[in-house]
Amino acid sequence: MRTIVSSFGSAGDVRPLLGVAWALQRAGHEVVCLLDPAWCERAERMLGVNTVPFGVSWDASEIARRPEWLDLKRGSVRMLRELVIPRTGDLVEVARRVCADLKPDVIIGHHISFGLPWVADEAGVPWVMCAVAPSSWPSVDDPNLYPGMPDRESYPRWTIRLGAAVAGRVIDRAIDPAINSVRRELGLPKLKRTMLCGQFSSVRNLGLWSAHFRAPAGDDPSGAVITGFPRLPEDLSLPEDLLVSIEAAKSAGQPVGVWTLGTTAVHRGAALRDAFIDASRKRDICPIVLTGDETLSEALRSRGVSSHAYLPHEAILPRADFAAHHAGIGSSASALRAGIPSIAIPFTHDQPDNARRLRRLGVAKALKPGGGQTNDARASFARLIGEMFNDDLARRSAELGGLVQDEDWQRTVVDGIEAIV
Repeated sequence: MRTIVSSFGSAGDVRPLLGVAWALQRAGHEVVCLLDPAWCERAERMLGVNTVPFGVSWDASEIARRPEWLDLKRGSVRMLRELVIPRTGDLVEVARRVCADLKPDVIIGHHISFGLPWVADEAGVPWVMCAVAPSSWPSVDDPNLYPGMPDRESYPRWTIRLGAAVAGRVIDRAIDPAINSVRRELGLPKLKRTMLCGQFSSVRNLGLWSAHFRAPAGDDPSGAVITGFPRLPEDLSLPEDLLVSIEAAKSAGQPVGVWTLGTTAVHRGAALRDAFIDASRKRDICPIVLTGDETLSEALRSRGVSSHAYLPHEAILPRADFAAHHAGIGSSASALRAGIPSIAIPFTHDQPDNARRLRRLGVAKALKPGGGQTNDARASFARLIGEMFNDDLARRSAELGGLVQDEDWQRTVVDGIEAIV
């Protein structure tokens, strides 16, 4: 089977699709990945897959200059209109060229890989949409918590239907003109409901998360398969001095807490990070702080804080007692798999829904959406850090971690795609 796989965005967007590519390649299928140029070398080195770049490379640190992209209510639409959709023409051009050479049997992409369904239709091959987080599958049976919604334990079904109808119109008005502008440049006719309908597949929609995180629902999209959280092969070694400091802390009875805001929110959370460090020290916690910026990490180390620009979550989180993160899907998956409780600090996008699901599963406590900007962040963190050592929270986290680790996500991904080709 010859396949094209594509994604764009943060690590939480790209890594799960690379997991799909890796699973298919391990099963003996030919894979070509269409990626942001910044991801091509990493994918080739880590997975040995063939890659083709599209568009101009995007650096997630741009978030520091574009705080509106993390706005609670409008951030998602602004990122789509200003960052993602402008790359659609480049993606279509590259995908058409690769299709002509490869003659794929199937095209697979992220739910914001605009343009790929059009190329699949032109090539006469199945389109498989991959959603990396549950919020990409609107549902009345298992409603998502979208930015700006009140967080309630349950909602009357009529309010969900009404809210979905209103939100759908708002999204259509915000996204359709931008998408149709690209289609006009490509000589294609206008489309309606380009995101909420046009991106879904008629034959296979993969939910790249654990069924223990969000189970199948009666109103899932056609051909829905929930696969489990993809996981990539990567170097899980940690710096020797960090291992020594962790061992010293644990020998002294000092718990370890990891601070990580992924690859995007990390560039907007300085005040919260400092509040977490202060609260950890007052609670006699050993904080390990991931900053996304080596210069910043050096400054923190000069203050006696264990800090690194980046560490693989799959290596560091199993050594921690808890994690404080932004509830991005990648960080959430890593904390779940590690079997440790979380302090969720959602900003926007899928994060409020992920945080709510973690909380309802009994494995996390959460600050309010919007980046957790409480009146007294230090006091909030001091309280939440104390709650990380609740016996029920720790027990449930360990139980769920074992269940997530046992899922055969690779087999599920491959079977789900092979079945429709």
